[in-house]
Amino acid sequence: MSEAYWASLVSVLQVMMGLFLISGLGFGLTRFGLFRKDDAKTLSRVLIDLVVPAKLFVATAAGLTGETINECAVVILVVVIMILAGMGWARIGSTVLRDSDSRTRRALVPLTAIQNAMYIPLSLAPALVPPELSNRVTVYVGGAILPTFLLQWTFGVYLLRSRGEGPPAGIASSLRNAITPPPVGMIAGAVCAFVSPLALAARGEGGPIAAVLVFDACHLLGMALAPLAMLILGMLIANCSFKKLRPGVLVIPFSYRLLAAPALMLLALNTPVLNWVTAPLALVLMVEAASPPATSLSIIAVRYDGDWETVSAVLLATYLSALVTMPAWVAVVMPG
Repeated sequence: MSEAYWASLVSVLQVMMGLFLISGLGFGLTRFGLFRKDDAKTLSRVLIDLVVPAKLFVATAAGLTGETINECAVVILVVVIMILAGMGWARIGSTVLRDSDSRTRRALVPLTAIQNAMYIPLSLAPALVPPELSNRVTVYVGGAILPTFLLQWTFGVYLLRSRGEGPPAGIASSLRNAITPPPVGMIAGAVCAFVSPLALAARGEGGPIAAVLVFDACHLLGMALAPLAMLILGMLIANCSFKKLRPGVLVIPFSYRLLAAPALMLLALNTPVLNWVTAPLALVLMVEAASPPATSLSIIAVRYDGDWETVSAVLLATYLSALVTMPAWVAVVMPG
């Protein structure tokens, strides 16, 4: 390995270790009873309904251009392909788990197919680029959020919800679930990006004083994203149980999310398929591909009485493993 690779590896490890130390704090405080299980739900609402939309709103208003729109389209297409490939991987792998609980087998599909498109990438990717590229890579991550949010709050809810008493969620209800504040914040930011005075205010280059104050407030709110997201993750996994987790259950999402998906992404980035993308876009694509499953799946499983124990246990195992696998994969594209 080159010196550039090892320098990049150290950089990624430093950022990730800081994030996961905060997650460990949430884990410990929950285990010692200072945080309750319901506290994670409340904080998750604050994160999803306020902090993430504010972050995406400012970054999109400041960083969206004709070029980044085209690059966001690439991100969306690549993420959709990764999700479809993950569904196929989970479907094939779950055929060997016929003796497992049906809720567990259903949970494997979103755990394998739906990556963490928001919490880790929104925290990690901007920290790995120069400040002048921060808004740009945040916009890329926003592009990945759009399809993943749509699928995890529709398809993911359908698979994770209990099949007990009560009517199943209809299509209209599932679509309403998918219309969440983060995509709305990004769309609002996209509108502001093409209104010159508002775009200037978002970039801190002038504009109406009222707009400057709004963007400054949203910027301050968005700064809470990384610590709050990792704190919530630690709180969620503190409530998990490994009693129902079989090695065969773990190996399916583990093998795809942490090994196969980033390996395929690295291959694509070194072939004519994607070797033409810019370095910041390549970094975001690799971060998305190497990320463990979506943290929100645990929230969905709890809310809809699904197999949240298996979901949380898989999240714990994969997130701990990602401390090793993610830096190794991401550092490969950093020197470029």
